[in-house]
Amino acid sequence: NFVSFYKDGNTPKLLALKLDSENNKIYYLYDLLNGQLILKDSIKINSILTNYIYFNKLHIILDRGETGQEKLSLYYGTTFSKLKKIQVDDQKDFFVSFPYNITQFQNKLYISTSSGEFILNDKIQVIGKLENNKATTSILIDFENGKWLTTRNNGIYYHPNSFVTKIEGFDSNINKIIINPYVENELFITSIGKY
Repeated sequence: NFVSFYKDGNTPKLLALKLDSENNKIYYLYDLLNGQLILKDSIKINSILTNYIYFNKLHIILDRGETGQEKLSLYYGTTFSKLKKIQVDDQKDFFVSFPYNITQFQNKLYISTSSGEFILNDKIQVIGKLENNKATTSILIDFENGKWLTTRNNGIYYHPNSFVTKIEGFDSNINKIIINPYVENELFITSIGKY
């Protein structure tokens, strides 16, 4: 029903959602070794969880809540089966923020949400926000520390340092921006049905 990948060192990890016979949500964490899935842990949470990441020795999963209309929150902890929930929005008085994606860069987390890009430090505290009130769907940080943000209805934004440049000529419903691992200096930009 749901799968999320994250690479921890040389070991890819996979988070998968399965429903049990009573339709309870159970999230399973696997290591992917030599083409085999090895079950590491599981947790039963009724929320809709997305985007697993292992950051600063913490398991972190974005929480969309049970209705998708709750404040931005996440589950985190050093032990996957004992994750704790925190309300990220409460730290900065932000409003409802539906999460789309989570990215790690230089000991910071970037969470793409329906109300902008949250920046969290290694203590899981909000330290900033980009593109306030724009629905950001993903972020990519280049070798010059420039921040490329895709949005739901406003195209792509680039933050080189302290100013913003909008990249024109793309569909309004951009989904993701990805570095091509095989061709240097090439990006893939995806929207519904094309790239």
